[in-house]
Amino acid sequence: MGQYGARHPDPVECLRLLGLPEAASAAQIKRAYHLLAQRYHPDKSGGDEASRRHFVAISRAYRFLMKTARLVEDGKPVGRCRMCGEFGEAVIGLDGGTRCPACLLRPGGRLLLPVPTFVVVKCVSVFTLLGVGAYLLLRALQTGNAWYAAGGALAALAALGVLTLICLRVVYCIQPHEEAARRARLRHRRA
Repeated sequence: MGQYGARHPDPVECLRLLGLPEAASAAQIKRAYHLLAQRYHPDKSGGDEASRRHFVAISRAYRFLMKTARLVEDGKPVGRCRMCGEFGEAVIGLDGGTRCPACLLRPGGRLLLPVPTFVVVKCVSVFTLLGVGAYLLLRALQTGNAWYAAGGALAALAALGVLTLICLRVVYCIQPHEEAARRARLRHRRA
């Protein structure tokens, strides 16, 4: 079904399969499917293999079109994911490209979650630094001591720096050792 196979149906081909125009409503999709299902259902066609295959194709097209129609009715954007080719709910990624929700968590083709343990430890360090900074700032307010205030500000700046580093590594996948390993695997496959 379409250039992407059964997993990635083409909406125009699904509409053509059901004999519908491009701006078909959910009611039109249902009506067309029920008419075709009655005609090609295996129980009504006497076990004809071609009718069975056609029934399966129109059933897949119907499910796909109804899912897409529900997304549109809910006001969600739809489109084709530029990574996997899946047509459905679309999200604009950080790079401005259209992605499905599953691929949104795969920047650069690598899984974003679950987060590596090292990153989790860094996140805990950010919360610890923020807690220390908040404590020191409260102490500065209570005592009027400028050293506490300076320490609290430094702890908050350190937390901001660590958080920036974490975001760059997680979101943009700036991990040189992993990138070097990926390039080495590609070179090995080519050889």
